Amino acid sequence: MPTERPVPVETERTLMGEAPRLLPIIAPALGAAILLTVFAPGFSSFAPRYRGIQVALAIELAVLGLVFWASAAVRLLTSWKTRSLAVGGAFGLARHPIFSWWLWSVLPALALAFDSWPFLAVIPAFFLAARNGAAEEERQLEAIFGEEYKAYRDRTNRFWPLPRLRGRGFRGFLHWAGFLALCGLGALGIYFAAVRPVALNLGMTRAERRAVWAGDGLIPEPRQGFSQAAGYGVSAEELWPWIVQVGYRRAGWYNIDAINALAAPDYFFEGGGSARRVIPELQDLSPGDPVAIVPAQVFEALEVVPGRRLLLAGGIPRGPDGGPSSAPAREGMAVTWLLEIEPTGPGSCRLVSRFRTDFAGGLGMGILFGIVNELGGALLQQPAMFNGLRERVEGR
Repeated sequence: MPTERPVPVETERTLMGEAPRLLPIIAPALGAAILLTVFAPGFSSFAPRYRGIQVALAIELAVLGLVFWASAAVRLLTSWKTRSLAVGGAFGLARHPIFSWWLWSVLPALALAFDSWPFLAVIPAFFLAARNGAAEEERQLEAIFGEEYKAYRDRTNRFWPLPRLRGRGFRGFLHWAGFLALCGLGALGIYFAAVRPVALNLGMTRAERRAVWAGDGLIPEPRQGFSQAAGYGVSAEELWPWIVQVGYRRAGWYNIDAINALAAPDYFFEGGGSARRVIPELQDLSPGDPVAIVPAQVFEALEVVPGRRLLLAGGIPRGPDGGPSSAPAREGMAVTWLLEIEPTGPGSCRLVSRFRTDFAGGLGMGILFGIVNELGGALLQQPAMFNGLRERVEGR
């Protein structure tokens, strides 16, 4: 009968490994990042225009990281209790998965979620500290498990959580294709389960999500849409002149101009991008006036309430009195886009952007409009518009 190999006292493992020794190095750096994020948000911000993309990536990294961490924790506890070497689950991807979790999930997710580059600056300090700690852990494990650990070390990355897929030629290609497909399916599942619900309501309060807004009755059963909001340190009257002048061949949308310019070389009223000033010629907008997104998609201004509301609509059927009526669900294509300003104080307000659409077609059309409306609109252009407005009205 084989006997259990005794573990020398000097190489006795602890459950936490070298992690506690990293705290004196990491805690000051992490504390400094938190302080800069809280008290100097303007200085700490690194990509506010891409807020939607940042939030989406932060959620993806956080969820993947939690799954990775949970696998590592279970394997670590099991191996510690059985005095065996952990080689499966997260340990099959990285020899030090807890360190990898911090490097590739926790710190990047914090930086993206709070739009704060100081969290990224913590990564080099953490890496240097983790490298030394990992070297000490590996020395101990090699002393305990000998050749078993050497073989494991040779086939497993230290911090980079990717498998070393073996095989050459077509077999190697199949291994990597299968792994990438699995990662893609996982990311897609996280998007629909966790990212999409947040992105489609980015910045909205619970009360705002439950409220009924102008134009909702025109498309009672939208097939797609999003509602997002942002706060501003100016009055509603100061924000309104920037809202009323939006559109193609008008002031633009204050977001990513290079994308809008693809629709037409003369997209903007002046210059090569969205207006940097209030344009007097574009302030006189009345109900019934056209406001286009692109040359082929022209909306009608249904409601123009100075200092409060701009409701745009396209494809809405007309009732017997000539006014807009409720669009039948999934027949043709109908769109409403509400830009609602809500005063929150004498020198502050919130802007709610509510986009709703209904259209005919099956899964193919749903995917196409999903890419345009959700990925292009909710994740990219609308958050960029909020930031572009903030730069202009608050002078940031």
